Amino acid sequence: MTIIELGSLAGAILTLVTLIHRLVKLITAIHDLIQRIDSIQESLDQQLRARQELAQEVACQGYQIKIQQEAIQKFKAALKEMEVETCS
Repeated sequence: MTIIELGSLAGAILTLVTLIHRLVKLITAIHDLIQRIDSIQESLDQQLRARQELAQEVACQGYQIKIQQEAIQKFKAALKEMEVETCS
């Protein structure tokens, strides 16, 4: 082999090594991106569960308020009946 052929071969090998290095960097970046997406998905899942729990709690509180309002209405009605009986 001549020096020119060796130089060309060395250049080709260097180009190949550079391409492999860039490919490894690209694969690493894709892997990191996938991990970030997984992390975001886990965070969204946790937020969804928290929202669902909060919605259930709010619904429960709303139901309790409704029951309390009904009890107050019944109490008011009973008071009115007592007023009518005492006034008569």
